[in-house]
Amino acid sequence: GAGEIGAVARRLADLRDVAVLPLHGRLPGPAQDAALTPAAGRRVVLATAVAESSLTVPGVRVVVDAGLSRVPRTDLARGLGSLVTVPVSRAAATQRAGRAGREAPGAVYRCWSEAAHERLAPQPEPEIATADLTGFALELAAWGTPDGAGLALPDPPPPAALAVARET
Repeated sequence: GAGEIGAVARRLADLRDVAVLPLHGRLPGPAQDAALTPAAGRRVVLATAVAESSLTVPGVRVVVDAGLSRVPRTDLARGLGSLVTVPVSRAAATQRAGRAGREAPGAVYRCWSEAAHERLAPQPEPEIATADLTGFALELAAWGTPDGAGLALPDPPPPAALAVARET
């Protein structure tokens, strides 16, 4: 997340001859552009999940992956959403590693063992399994199917989460 990136950037601030550039959605446009613009000299780009997108950060040859991801979760009992830190999936780890080889050969350093890698979930959880479904329930009601019966969804919504959403 942005907070963790800020903490790492502060720790790396004393590096000589290296530009330390954060890259996340809370940054103003010019700061994001600085990380995405090719530059002479060595630089460290500290990125959130943007590194898993199709975005190419010029000059990246090495990726250091902490193996964690901040994802939204909904506490059904309290009706509140929050971001929690969870281990990445193997698919996300593969995607992150690919950032090092976009323009030329590169390397990835993963901060976990191969045994831990094999225990990671193969894919990230589908958003419908963890998201606040209130908006979804409202859309279903507007279309005349408040329970979603008959919809061919790739993943069905969890019954408890949908019940809480309908009640809301």
